[in-house]
Amino acid sequence: MSKPLVSVCVTTYNHERYIRACLNSVLMQTECASLEILVGDDSSNDETTKIVNEIANLNPGVIRHIRNIKNKGATKNLNYLIQEARGQYIAHLDGDDFWLPGKIAAQISFLENYTDCPAVYTNAFCINDDGSAAGLFTNYKYSRISTHELIRRGNFLNHSPLLYRGNLKKFLVHPSCNMLDYSIHINLASHGRLGFLNQPLTTYRVSSRTSIITHSGNYIRELYWATLSSVKYPYATNSEISAGMAEFLRTIFFQAILQKSLSPLSYWLPRILKNAPSGKIIILAQAISAIIRRCSTIVASRIYKKLTGNPMKILYPR
Repeated sequence: MSKPLVSVCVTTYNHERYIRACLNSVLMQTECASLEILVGDDSSNDETTKIVNEIANLNPGVIRHIRNIKNKGATKNLNYLIQEARGQYIAHLDGDDFWLPGKIAAQISFLENYTDCPAVYTNAFCINDDGSAAGLFTNYKYSRISTHELIRRGNFLNHSPLLYRGNLKKFLVHPSCNMLDYSIHINLASHGRLGFLNQPLTTYRVSSRTSIITHSGNYIRELYWATLSSVKYPYATNSEISAGMAEFLRTIFFQAILQKSLSPLSYWLPRILKNAPSGKIIILAQAISAIIRRCSTIVASRIYKKLTGNPMKILYPR
């Protein structure tokens, strides 16, 4: 069996409302002469399995439907797909998101031009669960990203636009399967500066009904913190790690406001201060600065919407 140019790892669970658009968007990447689509169906109990089978039957030899008998969870599901991927390049795509035409071709062209680059991302349109526009994922402007920036700025990369070189997959498969998109980004960046195309060639669904962020927020924060706490020099300096922890504390602050509860702060603040490599005062000052910047962005977005009637939301402004 010949090796495909691109392996696309699609994780899905109860995505009957989204999976058809997701898979069709991959099939529309017509520039790829050799493509395999690995669909990790994590024991869906809705119509997802039926829809995937239908599309797979229409595209024999392209879509491999891997249905788990028991629910593994998102990270174990993805872990298995990465192990099974055979492509020269590997892409990830969540089953409730979709791509725009030309996405894969643009990324392959980038990686061919920058042979030192391990992976490349694109920006993303953000839509609400009903399909209405929600804004852009990030306002990041540069074409290359180092581990230093990923730590200092916090996570501003989306999972579904990711394309990386297949020979790096062995560094992503984790025995504990506790993978998070942030840890994947940092792991790949340890092999060279990442590429970033500031074109919204992916569509990201914000807080869909089955989103792991919506239903497992505390679990995601624990994985994020574990990733951030494990980073050491030379991949980031102490001041950069402190800045990253301050950015994380900023997200906890806004979580407390949304929940109208001090519980998130009382739980996370002592842990963050205890591990702050540059000292408690510095990290608190950095967190306050990050909160002020975020508040300014929110105010500007609301003023823009009031004046124009259009949203100008940036989910992860950097």
